[in-house]
Amino acid sequence: MNRTLKRALLLLPLLALVFALPCFASYTDTAGHWGENAINEWSEEGIVQGANGLFRPDDPITRAEMATVITRLLKLTTPAANTYLDLPAGAWYEQAVLCCVEAGIMQGDGGGIIRPGDNITRQEAIVMLGRAWGISQSTSSDLSKFTDGALTADWAKGYVKSFVDLGYIKGVGNDMLAPTGNINRASVVTILSNAIASYVQTSGEFSMSPGNQGIVLVCAKDVTLTGAAGGMVLIAQGAGSSMLTVKGIAGNMNVKADSLIVDVQSGMVLTLNFLGKGNTLICRSGATVSSVNGDHTSYEGVSGDNDIPADGSDTPTDPSVPNDGMSTPEIPVNPGLVDGSWSPIL
Repeated sequence: MNRTLKRALLLLPLLALVFALPCFASYTDTAGHWGENAINEWSEEGIVQGANGLFRPDDPITRAEMATVITRLLKLTTPAANTYLDLPAGAWYEQAVLCCVEAGIMQGDGGGIIRPGDNITRQEAIVMLGRAWGISQSTSSDLSKFTDGALTADWAKGYVKSFVDLGYIKGVGNDMLAPTGNINRASVVTILSNAIASYVQTSGEFSMSPGNQGIVLVCAKDVTLTGAAGGMVLIAQGAGSSMLTVKGIAGNMNVKADSLIVDVQSGMVLTLNFLGKGNTLICRSGATVSSVNGDHTSYEGVSGDNDIPADGSDTPTDPSVPNDGMSTPEIPVNPGLVDGSWSPIL
């Protein structure tokens, strides 16, 4: 049987589960589990889901499922062209995988293989999340606090070390990191809870809390940020082609959206990294943006709307050198036939 057709047929039973959205309170296998709170949190947000009353917290997760989680989390909508031999057209996971490809989160092995049905390892999952969130890779590769830290692949050490230092991952117990082991469903949502302090999915004003050291993840359009961010502010693709107004304080802000206007009306942003395309920065009088990186058009010292050229005819400050943030090496692959023992979609 054709290899691609075989994979497609193996996935057919899962199609019925993709659209089943049971209430998280109906899970019968999560009470008392160490990941219960994170499971409930991200089920309520609509990012993960179970089936038939079960969440199966200790089951592994596939690369396709990981792509689905990230696509839902960041509201990714723009897919790449499908050039992969093992990514069947019309499969329930096709668009999620291709959106992650377009965003630079997944790339395949360069030979037309992306392995959507393979279980994903802990280090692979961390690299995908690191790319998705624009996390800077650590220049240190010292993972000696873990007895098995040396097993971490060179291509993953920068992200893994950053996630450890940020407190996003803590290992699996007994001073072990298990970088090459399969990550399970409960661990994925626990990393989300560890990393994301605030998840902004609705337009309007949002007050940041300096006490929360995690990511303020903004996926909605036309959001006004007030207060102060304790950690990084990430503006995801879902906020693109709209206005982000800043009236608070943000230390490090990463903008992964395209065609977004960042209007800093008051307060300050210490470091602003544009990782998307076609963005605009407006820095009004009295506001401060200390460092700006990436492809953008900037208008500084603006005192009112009349100072902003509607047609872009005025000469803006020189855009900085583009930085797409996608220069990390691809996750190595280990192609192999799928054995059919996949878990249902998150």
